[in-house]
Amino acid sequence: MLSNWFGDTARQIAARRVRTINAKASENFQEKGLQTLYLAWEMATWNNPNSEATLAAPVLLRRVALKPKNSIEDDFEVEQAEEWKINPSLLHMLKTEYKIDTASIDLLNVNEDNSDSIDSNPLFEGLSKACVEIAGFAIKPRIVIGNFSYAKLPMVLDLESSLDALVASDLISSLAGDPNSLESLRGRHPKVTLPDPDRQPPQDEFLVLDADASQSYVINAVVGGAD
Repeated sequence: MLSNWFGDTARQIAARRVRTINAKASENFQEKGLQTLYLAWEMATWNNPNSEATLAAPVLLRRVALKPKNSIEDDFEVEQAEEWKINPSLLHMLKTEYKIDTASIDLLNVNEDNSDSIDSNPLFEGLSKACVEIAGFAIKPRIVIGNFSYAKLPMVLDLESSLDALVASDLISSLAGDPNSLESLRGRHPKVTLPDPDRQPPQDEFLVLDADASQSYVINAVVGGAD
């Protein structure tokens, strides 16, 4: 609990920050379906080749939940869920941007034990050694509770693993400018006219938000089989 970590004055400041962090986590889950609230252990930092800013990313992540202990939310209990995991976005960045293969780094001491007393030194030492050629790379001792959203990484991995399927798609090829694929798409486009939305009975409309005629035309075209 926060009361175990901070004195009265510091706890009040920490509680305000925790309320903000927790509210953002709830918003991300309710509006986007994303679990973004994590406990981060150690921060990797390195120089940005395109600016003077120092880049930073957590090394270890563990999902947590913040439970208020009372109605005024001046104290919170931190519940740890799942197990520690290596930040997947950090590993992907090291592989794609710097061609660093992290497969040889000893990760077993992190993944085999779900306790708080795991020996993380082999991981941090191995990661530092693997990244010695990256300008300014360092692992700094820091523990943070915050919102870490990596929603784009699954999409990137899907693109990397689905190249053949993308190339075979008439839709993707037409977006890339292939005239044959574009002609194929036009040939299978359903006959949808602009007045069609006006003939749609209100009881048959299932829209999250109101749509005007041009938006309804697009929806009807998609329902009719268009891309």
